[in-house]
Amino acid sequence: LEAFAFTKDKLAVVKTKNGFGAINLQGKLQIKDEFQYLSDFINGFAKFKKNNLFGLVDITGKIITSARSTYEHGV
Repeated sequence: LEAFAFTKDKLAVVKTKNGFGAINLQGKLQIKDEFQYLSDFINGFAKFKKNNLFGLVDITGKIITSARSTYEHGV
């Protein structure tokens, strides 16, 4: 398990053997570790990469924009 810094959204991105996810302040996995990439959360949202496509996820783990673009800035 590799953990990154907590953001103002009180989540820290983690990298596990399964992929990227995010933990809360209690150390519990709040965003499932199912992503190839997960950015830091900013204002409640993070970019993700899954199946080589990009999208947005919120702090509850809800997919806001489905993984639809192969171009990261197209999210």
